[in-house]
Amino acid sequence: HDDLRVAWISDSIVAGSSYGPFVGGGVLHQRVGKLLGWNDCWALATGGTGYVNPGSSSFYTYGQRVPQALALDPDLFVLFGSTNDIGQAGVQAAALATLQAIRAGSRAPIIVLGLWPLNNAGVATTEAAVAAAVAQFADPLGKTFWIPLHADPVLPWVTGVWNNAALTGSTNQSMMISGDDVHPAD
Repeated sequence: HDDLRVAWISDSIVAGSSYGPFVGGGVLHQRVGKLLGWNDCWALATGGTGYVNPGSSSFYTYGQRVPQALALDPDLFVLFGSTNDIGQAGVQAAALATLQAIRAGSRAPIIVLGLWPLNNAGVATTEAAVAAAVAQFADPLGKTFWIPLHADPVLPWVTGVWNNAALTGSTNQSMMISGDDVHPAD
């Protein structure tokens, strides 16, 4: 797997933030790549952005990064849902357009991840919009895979009483979410 080229399109969850990770090579795409034996991972990730949200400094949306990702000729695409899209109109349409643009230029598999499960009521709605886009896309190659993070049918990835009432006595939020109450901790 070490020659697998992976293009990650994301926000600060993959790009990293001032809250961590502080260790070189510790950002999400590098950690996942190392664990899975992929040494050619590319982060097309910019904080404050999403499928709809271009960011406060007018960076660019996920869909606008597709040509750059396609130019890398990756073997796999990973799209990470963005909490920056919470409250934004048109998330499903923008996510669908992003998937269609990738598929128009590549036959590579696409993994679509849900949203980082914060203590925010908008996470569920926004993740559901991205999931609906994946379902609507109905990849003609059958190589697009949806992985929910907040609405995982087994358990949410980040647990706290807001995510799963059945886990009121168990939480991993203090280990998973940093001091800004948004980004992953180290």
